[in-house]
Amino acid sequence: MRPLGFPRGDPARLPDMEPIIQLMDNWFWAIEDGSAQRRVPDVNGERYPEWRVNSFIRDLDYYCSYQISASPHYFTTERGIDVPPEFDRLQGAAREAFMQALKLAKKRYMESLKNEEA
Repeated sequence: MRPLGFPRGDPARLPDMEPIIQLMDNWFWAIEDGSAQRRVPDVNGERYPEWRVNSFIRDLDYYCSYQISASPHYFTTERGIDVPPEFDRLQGAAREAFMQALKLAKKRYMESLKNEEA
């Protein structure tokens, strides 16, 4: 299961994944400090139905849990991550804002890979 649809392989080890990881880290800490709930979707961005947002977040949480347990050395030792982010703690409009942010980051990432190949 790869909810973001990145190329196969360990996402943490794919080239230039740091912006994606940093974005997820930013959202994690915003959830922790309560500021994530004030984030709203971009009204000019792609909008998603609630069921799709919920499914995306559920799949991403599962995927993150799997990656942490499958690569403990990388996540725990190298990055200091030992618990899943539990993005399902997001509520309301913040859930869609999170999905929009990740989808946009993924789009930029995929474009950068194409530019490197050219």
